[in-house]
Amino acid sequence: SLGYAYPFSRLNEFNREQYNAWVSGIECPITAGVDPSSSEQEADLKFNCRPEYLQEAAKWFTAFTLANNHTDNQWADGFTETKQQLESVGIQYFGHYDYSDAEDACEVVALPVNVTNDDGSGKTGKLPVAMCGYHGVFGIPTDEAVAQIANYAPYMPVIAMPHMGAEYQSAPDEIKINFYHKLIDAGADMVLGDHPHWIQNAESYNGHLIVYSMGNFIFDQQ
Repeated sequence: SLGYAYPFSRLNEFNREQYNAWVSGIECPITAGVDPSSSEQEADLKFNCRPEYLQEAAKWFTAFTLANNHTDNQWADGFTETKQQLESVGIQYFGHYDYSDAEDACEVVALPVNVTNDDGSGKTGKLPVAMCGYHGVFGIPTDEAVAQIANYAPYMPVIAMPHMGAEYQSAPDEIKINFYHKLIDAGADMVLGDHPHWIQNAESYNGHLIVYSMGNFIFDQQ
């Protein structure tokens, strides 16, 4: 009976109203007219999310990173349509599935904030934040892509969300640790990682938060 609201039906238990924004990764392209069966998805691990779910998703999520190993599952045209579909419901996005892509690594996202004036009065506003997505499952993102952080760091907060590492491991490997450190060294204020499907450790590196893997949020892979 919940229909397209079903995947989001218990998110109210996380007290969404206490947060200005939710930013997450979406690990599927969003294209119309593509509805693979469960067995087809299991066989080739190529996914698609139906656009009909987006109106409900937009009630919860402010922005998505597209930098992962599944947003190319409906090829380049599907990736373009994915961005168009997100724009149609007002969900912002950043990142690219191509680990060598530098131009689309970072985008300025407008995050809603509460502003308190000197006289104690308050209002809502928008804070520009550079969100940088890095897909590193099939290769290490390029130095040029990492260097994009420096274009934003002097002017606004920068949050890097890399997608890499071995799945179902409780701790990151040395390659992943070195790359996440490199993102902080380039100017990122924090690094929030995903892909392993397990929660991994966090650390303070040069005074900046690194979460190596946040685990799963909504996950329905067979």
